[in-house]
Amino acid sequence: MNIAQDIFGKKRPIYNKLIEYGFEPEDKSLPPSQSKLIYRESFMDEALIAVVTVDPAPATDNCVSCQAIDAETDEEYVLINIGSSTGSYVGEARDEYRNLLERIANACFYEVPFVSEQSNRIAAFIAREFSVDPDFPFSTAPDAAAFRHQKSRKIFGLLMSIRKTSLLGKSNPRSEYAEDGEYVEAINIKINPDTLEDLLQEPGIYPCYHMNKKLWATVALDESLEDERVMELIRDSFEYTRRPEDAVDSPDREKNYWIIPSNPAYFDVAAGFRASGSDTLTWHQRIHVQPGDIVYIYQTEPVASLMWKCEVTESSLAPPAGLYSAEHAPKHVTQIMYLKRLTSYQKGRYSRAWLNAHGIKKTVRGQRRAPMEMVEALESSEHK
Repeated sequence: MNIAQDIFGKKRPIYNKLIEYGFEPEDKSLPPSQSKLIYRESFMDEALIAVVTVDPAPATDNCVSCQAIDAETDEEYVLINIGSSTGSYVGEARDEYRNLLERIANACFYEVPFVSEQSNRIAAFIAREFSVDPDFPFSTAPDAAAFRHQKSRKIFGLLMSIRKTSLLGKSNPRSEYAEDGEYVEAINIKINPDTLEDLLQEPGIYPCYHMNKKLWATVALDESLEDERVMELIRDSFEYTRRPEDAVDSPDREKNYWIIPSNPAYFDVAAGFRASGSDTLTWHQRIHVQPGDIVYIYQTEPVASLMWKCEVTESSLAPPAGLYSAEHAPKHVTQIMYLKRLTSYQKGRYSRAWLNAHGIKKTVRGQRRAPMEMVEALESSEHK
C-alpha cells in the first residue's frame, strides 16, 4: 500500500495552483516549475503532519512524494502505508491522510490516462495515427488498456502495469517489495516470430507477459526504447493483427494523408525519382497506407523542408532481395510501397518552422499521419 502513489500516480501538477494552495518553493530564486515545492499540513488533532513535495527536477513519471510525520518525534509514521497494520488510530489516521491528499490532488493537479510519461505519449501517438482510443475491458485489471482495430475489434496493443520481477521472469517479489513501486507500464504487441530472437536483444523488450510468447512481445514503457522505435513495433503489430474487414480499400473510402522523413545523407530522393523513369520510388512501409493515399516526404537536416507530395500506387508488398545496401537498410522492414511523385516543393517553402506552425510538433520522426491542419494549408496554397 502506498496512499500517495494511489492518488498521484496518474496526476500531474499545475504549478500556479500549487502556489495558490500554499506550496512554498525550496529555492525562491527559481520559477515554481523548476524548484522543489513543499507543503505541510497537520492532521489527527495536530499529532501528525503531512509533508507533500513536488520535485520536477528528476523529470520522472511521478514527481510527488508524501510523508506522514509524527509531530512529537519528528519521525515518519510508517504504519500509515502498511496495509496489514490495523487498529482504530491507524485506521483513522489513514482516512484523514487520504482525504487530505485527495483534496490537494483535486485542487492542484490534472489527470492523465497512465502513470508513465512514455505511456501517455504513446497513447497520444496511437490516437493521432490510427484514430484509436483505448478501452479498459478487464474488471479484475481496471487499469489495463486495450487498443483495438475499429472494425474487427482485434487488439493490436495491450498496455498494463506489470511487476518488474514478473517482466524479467523471476519469481514474484514479497508484497512489501512490490508496494515500494517496483512496477512498470508496458505494452504487449504482436510480432513476426522470425524476428523474436533479435527483438529480445533490444533494451526494454521482453518475452510476452500473459500472452502467447511466440507471437507477442512485451515492450516496457520506461524510456528504455525511444518513442519512435516503440511506434514502429506498434505499427507492425497493427498490420499483423489486421483482419480483412479492417482494410480500407473500398472505392469510396476517404483518402488518408501521411508524412515521412528522409535523410539526405543516406538517399538522394530527387535523383531517385529521375532515375526511375516513371517518377515512382520504392519506399519501406511502416504505416498502414493504401493505394490512393497521399504521402508527403520531409527531408531532414540540413534541408529541413517538406519537399515532395506523392501518391501511393501500391502498398504492403514484400521487399525484393537486394533492395537496400547493408549500410543503409532500414531496420525491421517487412513491407514496401510505391510512391509516385505528384508535386515538388521549393526548398525552404515549407520549412520545419512552417510545419511547427501547422500541426507538426518539433520535427518529423518516423512515418505517421499528416495533421489535417498541415494538409489543408498545403492544399489551399496549391489551389491559389
